[in-house]
Amino acid sequence: MESLNDNTEILKRAEYTQSFKIAAVDYEIINLTEEGLEDYLKILDSNESDRNPGAEILTY
Repeated sequence: MESLNDNTEILKRAEYTQSFKIAAVDYEIINLTEEGLEDYLKILDSNESDRNPGAEILTY
């Protein structure tokens, strides 16, 4: 049974590896990721300024 689990894990890793290789050259995925990261950084900045009203706001 452990051998079956090991093989399943190997297949999952290979599938993840392949999907990341495809995503790495897919410009639509790259743009969506960058936009999402920009939104995430804005949220972090907003939350930080709420907790520390006098804190300096970092720009990215």
